[in-house]
Amino acid sequence: MSNQIQRIRETVAKATEGMTELQLAFRPDVTKWSSCEILEHLMLTYTGTVKGMQRCLEQNAPIITRQSLKQRILTHLISRLGYFPEGRQSPKHVEPKGTPVEEVLPKLYASLDALDVAIDAAQQRFGPGKVLDHPLLGAMTPDQWRGFHASHACHHMKQIIAIRAQLR
Repeated sequence: MSNQIQRIRETVAKATEGMTELQLAFRPDVTKWSSCEILEHLMLTYTGTVKGMQRCLEQNAPIITRQSLKQRILTHLISRLGYFPEGRQSPKHVEPKGTPVEEVLPKLYASLDALDVAIDAAQQRFGPGKVLDHPLLGAMTPDQWRGFHASHACHHMKQIIAIRAQLR
């Protein structure tokens, strides 16, 4: 397992450690997601990336377009420096759909394992270069994909930690 994927696993485990199903389902505000919904969102991003990597492998070619300067800068900030911009609305296809609270963590960990395998397979097949477009950031390398998901998970674990603080 890559170091970044392992860190995601550890960060999620630490942020959710000891939380009950009721606490995971707690929604601090009607306009905000619960911890369960945040975890489902992350799971959906992992499964989306897995599907994209699998398409690349099936086509035996990277699926990329040219990145704009803005996309290159954002990719660097997110995947290398760990900066994740606040206030962005999630794309519809990765919005929570209602995974039962008791299933969300096992499904998240399974999708994280699949993500690690898919990124490794793409990197072995295509090398360290760009392999797949992100819907907003454009073409990214396997390492950038790992960095993106690590930064994204950290961003959302801060939200779960804030929700936990409200529960006290």
